[in-house]
Amino acid sequence: MINKACARDLMAPETDPTDEELQLVMREALLLAMERKHEVEQLIKQQLQDVSAAIKTQLMTHAP
Repeated sequence: MINKACARDLMAPETDPTDEELQLVMREALLLAMERKHEVEQLIKQQLQDVSAAIKTQLMTHAP
């Protein structure tokens, strides 16, 4: 069985993507967006922990 996507000339100007190709691209885009979101959330979490620790240290060293 020949894959329809492979049998077509994808560089032809009149070639529209198939539903399957669009679905694949959208799934990959969603996975990438979710991965980036997770990375950003982890970065923000780490930054908040660092700032919190710095403030606690500062408060302890300046306590009367």
